[in-house]
Amino acid sequence: MFLKKVIVFAVFSLFLSACSYSPNNTIVNNESADLSSDDKLSKPLDLMLDVKNDPNIKYDNSHLLAKQKSKTYIDLNSDIAKSLQIDNVIINTNSDWSTIVLKNNAKADELIEDFRSSGLFDIVDFDYIYESDAFESKDASDNSKSLGVEEAINLDEAYEYMSTHGGTPGGDSSVVIAVLDTGVDYEHPDLKGNIWVNSDEIPNNGIDDDNNGYVDDVMGWNCVGNNNDPMDDNGHGTHVAGIIGAENNDIGTTGIAYNCTIMPVKCGNSSNTFNNSDIAEGIRYAYMNGADIISMSIGGSSISLEVQEALEDAYTTSFLVAAAGNDSAQNQFRYPGYDVIRTYPASFSFVCGVMSCNATYNESWFTNFDTYPNNSNEYEIYAPGEAVYSTYPDNRYTSLNGTSMATPVVSAVAALIRSMHPDKEMYPTKYLFSQIANTSANMVWPYHPIKEVDEYGYCVDAYAALAKSSIPNVKVYDRYTFDDKEFSPNNNGDGTINSGETIRMGIDFINVGGALTNTKVTIDTFRDDEH
Repeated sequence: MFLKKVIVFAVFSLFLSACSYSPNNTIVNNESADLSSDDKLSKPLDLMLDVKNDPNIKYDNSHLLAKQKSKTYIDLNSDIAKSLQIDNVIINTNSDWSTIVLKNNAKADELIEDFRSSGLFDIVDFDYIYESDAFESKDASDNSKSLGVEEAINLDEAYEYMSTHGGTPGGDSSVVIAVLDTGVDYEHPDLKGNIWVNSDEIPNNGIDDDNNGYVDDVMGWNCVGNNNDPMDDNGHGTHVAGIIGAENNDIGTTGIAYNCTIMPVKCGNSSNTFNNSDIAEGIRYAYMNGADIISMSIGGSSISLEVQEALEDAYTTSFLVAAAGNDSAQNQFRYPGYDVIRTYPASFSFVCGVMSCNATYNESWFTNFDTYPNNSNEYEIYAPGEAVYSTYPDNRYTSLNGTSMATPVVSAVAALIRSMHPDKEMYPTKYLFSQIANTSANMVWPYHPIKEVDEYGYCVDAYAALAKSSIPNVKVYDRYTFDDKEFSPNNNGDGTINSGETIRMGIDFINVGGALTNTKVTIDTFRDDEH
């Protein structure tokens, strides 16, 4: 969740002991990681975790990702290039990152430290690999509706609101949703009318007409094959695209944002695996070519700095949505017996992380879940991800389960909001974020360990996201107490508030709701609670 933090510093003379407050923001899966306050990596992940021996983390051992200290050409025949076993250096499009291809039999994990000590590079990182794990549903009948998705997110009410408030049900074609996935079957009869067309590019003339770095990218890009054909060779991406934007044409199924535009960006191969380098390129391609929403039904327990930087750049113009994953794992340690897996990029505070529930607001057994609400390691919202019926390659349809299916539901709701509020200066990305994460009243009942009721999550509500205003929701995030002797001769500097001491206190507040103005903070030492 996008967290607005307010820090208040004050000086107090205290003559009563005060209770302590420990925020629930312990880092577990990455407990040795050097993370900033919004949970971003400050250096490559392998310098913080033992990624080489973690069976859950995979990377491509044939090459490395790197930022050169300068744009100078690396002579492949030089002694240093030979010692590093560099076969080729590929400058990544619209980026200051490069892919360093190694010679045959050379291994990235054996050479990465040599690269870092060579003096040629500012950053050297692994190219991590994700796998998407949506799975076939056995519950849905072969018809044109998913099991209750429309009802669960109050879609009819949302369409009615749009109709009566100057909008169009199904959204507006000017709103572009980039589907970063295994590609999209752009010839599917339920999708082809809603596929993005790059009007600044002349088809098949072999020229980059719009100077965006890509030749003949008329309907998206294939980052895996480095070509202009983003056709789906797996099925996953086509299914995701249909949930968002299948046409309202009396055949097959109908997407939630059926008037909006789908930008196919192929980042995964036929076996449903995704290299971080391809994901980073896909993110850059999407936001640089006008995507309003970037939908990513992908993720893993590792991430390269190249992807993180691409996401940060995209956030200024594009609403970012990603799947929490299907490992039935907690994102931070709280419950013994459950794995701890932090899924990237869903856990970033500036990416909307999506968990799965069914149409009656019961948490899916397979979904990864959020253990502590409203901190920097956060999955924000649930959406229906069970037995979701959608398009599939070769004019087919099928039902799938997974957070991969829940993610495009949220992406489509975001597209409806953007259709109603196209002015990005007045309604920036964080407005969409707050409307989706903070307006629903559809509480999700946990399948995983029972939480406190005020910690339950909510299923996205399309109507509420459009019609309601997200109210401010301010919480204490952290506090700092300083009782150094320089503040008072009565202080002992032990970090504990003792009777007679004069202390300095800093308090972090986070606003996880709507816009907040005229904030007034009252602090006392009399209430016997932990805040």
